[in-house]
Amino acid sequence: MREKLAIPEAQWPQVIQQLCALNHIEEAAVLSTCNRIEIYLVALSQHRAVREVT
Repeated sequence: MREKLAIPEAQWPQVIQQLCALNHIEEAAVLSTCNRIEIYLVALSQHRAVREVT
């Protein structure tokens, strides 16, 4: 399952740019380890941001 969700390191800048291009996302960071991936967002509105990224 993790392989389906993995973001190759070379694509991190592009993914962050795409997230920050959304209306309610101010900042984004990707943390990827050998057994998990986490995406942190700073948003103007939590509820609107969740709708934009899901």
